[in-house]
Amino acid sequence: MIKESITCLSCADSIGAVPEDWHYTKVKNVFDRKKEKSDEKDPIVLSLARTGVRVRDISNNEGQLASSYDGYNPVEPGDLLLNPMDLYSGANCSISDVSGVISPAYFNLRAREGYDAKFYDYFFKTQYWAMALFAKGRGVSFDNRWTLSYEALKDIILPAPGYEEQKKIAYYLDEKTTSIDRMIVQANKSIADYRAWKSSIIYEAATKGLSGKTVFRDSGIEWIKKVPDQWRITRLHNICSFLTGSTPSTKNPEWFDGEIQWFTPGDFNHLYDLYESSRTLSAKAREDKAAKFVPRNTVLIIGIGGTAGKIGYTKVECSFNQQITAILPKSEIIDKRYLMYAMIPAALYTKETLMHTTLPIINNQTLGSVSITLPSKKEQLEIAEYLDETCPKIEAVIREKKNLIAELEEYKKSIIFEAVTGKRRVV
Repeated sequence: MIKESITCLSCADSIGAVPEDWHYTKVKNVFDRKKEKSDEKDPIVLSLARTGVRVRDISNNEGQLASSYDGYNPVEPGDLLLNPMDLYSGANCSISDVSGVISPAYFNLRAREGYDAKFYDYFFKTQYWAMALFAKGRGVSFDNRWTLSYEALKDIILPAPGYEEQKKIAYYLDEKTTSIDRMIVQANKSIADYRAWKSSIIYEAATKGLSGKTVFRDSGIEWIKKVPDQWRITRLHNICSFLTGSTPSTKNPEWFDGEIQWFTPGDFNHLYDLYESSRTLSAKAREDKAAKFVPRNTVLIIGIGGTAGKIGYTKVECSFNQQITAILPKSEIIDKRYLMYAMIPAALYTKETLMHTTLPIINNQTLGSVSITLPSKKEQLEIAEYLDETCPKIEAVIREKKNLIAELEEYKKSIIFEAVTGKRRVV
């Protein structure tokens, strides 16, 4: 039998129906909040991540470091840690398996006798996922210091099966989620393998061509290595010019939100083709002399930041911001689509040579010095056609893997919710 759902009087959500032999309780009846302060001079500092509680390496300036760890809360194995500030992003709670100290900004809870902390760790994960804890938060705004207070937390209604059943449910979920996570890891590895395979296919086609019987010679270029004997190699500035984008003045709001796609690095994708941007410009933006516009079938490259070297190919007339440069052929000697594919391995190698810098920057001077292969126009078209056919097939498999991961994540969430609310009995 299932009990009727019970609604917490201090909030608007319901935890749903539970089995008849379960009862309800509140956080304050299940956990004690640990508020004591550490006075260790050289403590083991812990952090709470979505992957669990881990020891921070404070020797390498990892993350934001405190000037002193005096006053941090001692943590023991078995403590349940909750993040009251990150209420958007999912299961930001976990049981600690190690001793150390953690910022007092986190809630550090110790289960009382007769209650299993691991069971309630799973329960709180469902509350993060369902945004139930977010609904109880308060702050200046949703995006500014939106925080769950302990006063709100302590009165949250919890399902309470018997202690032995709590432990059995936690053990069951440990086994199930471990198995699902293993499948997710394997799927992610498979995605990485397919991406590497696609990169290899592009590299081989753009530097070796499609015929395995060709006579090769040493190119003298480190990343190209051997090249078909009849192919030319040229620096990019010999055959292309470059146009760096810009951002129209925000003082003129009428220049935005129109029909012209305005690409930024976040719009680039693994399929390379750029159809739609997250922000648009109006026709009025053409009045801004600094604004840059290019026709469809233009090769774009991100020139700065973590995604520097990423390539895009415009499928519409568009504009783009100052982090992006357009590569414009000076003549018909090179096919634009082939140029896009040839630039993918070239830009990757160029970025790798810049990784010793704090912020990789591929400026126009660097871009102009990049060497690319230049087969005959006929071969360029054949290579572009081959890659246009092959790459989407690989990306289709990758999409299937991503869909599988999403389904596995949802399945994991569903079995956790069903188990901790008794809708899936495991005893």
